[in-house]
Amino acid sequence: MKRVVIIMTLLIAVFAANAQTVGGGGSKKYHSVKKTKTATSTTTKHKTFNRNVFQPEFTFMLNYAYAFAPQHSVGLTLGQNKLGKTPLGWYINLMTGFDFNFGTVGSVSEHGVYNGTVVPFFTGKEKRTRLSASLGMTVNMVIPLYFYMGVGYGYRSLTWEIVGGDWMTYEPMSFAGANVDFGLMLNIKGFALSAGYSTINFQYHELKAGIGFIIKTKKKSVAMPAPDNPDNSNGSGNNTENN
Repeated sequence: MKRVVIIMTLLIAVFAANAQTVGGGGSKKYHSVKKTKTATSTTTKHKTFNRNVFQPEFTFMLNYAYAFAPQHSVGLTLGQNKLGKTPLGWYINLMTGFDFNFGTVGSVSEHGVYNGTVVPFFTGKEKRTRLSASLGMTVNMVIPLYFYMGVGYGYRSLTWEIVGGDWMTYEPMSFAGANVDFGLMLNIKGFALSAGYSTINFQYHELKAGIGFIIKTKKKSVAMPAPDNPDNSNGSGNNTENN
């Protein structure tokens, strides 16, 4: 009987100890939880676009002119077809007949009269001098057609040799003064053709043609950074919650 009582007493003591532990007699520990907010990094992107850069078109042409005098001359045209975004351009034209004679002793009229009374004796040799220089502008009317017009100085003389080796200028076919030229130019995939008219004082007249090239520069793509996006993140913070 005593053994039963002792066993029952031990069981009650063990049960009571377990009940005290489960029922709140022990301390309950809670660990702090750390919540971290990580900032999102934003990568700056670069976009590439064509800047509004100056893109000129350069013209190089060889010219030929013919007058019914008759007179033949050749020349060179250099220019630029576009100034920025405008359809306007400029050019320089030089012409020559490669037959020069500026050392005359006088001039004769339509009937070969010199100083009103003397009629020189001619050898039959003659020279036809033609020079001109003009500066003008071009207008791109419609692709691929251009209109050009220029003003400058022109000179044309017909000289005859007289007995004794001197030269005299034949006045009716000799001109000097304002040189005006205008016409049209066609751009066919960089291949240029032109046709026009040239005159000195609107008294001496020529028909002019040209052939050459139009060189177009390439646009350059420039990488420009995009504007920085505002960073909406407030950085990182620590929030501790204790229960």
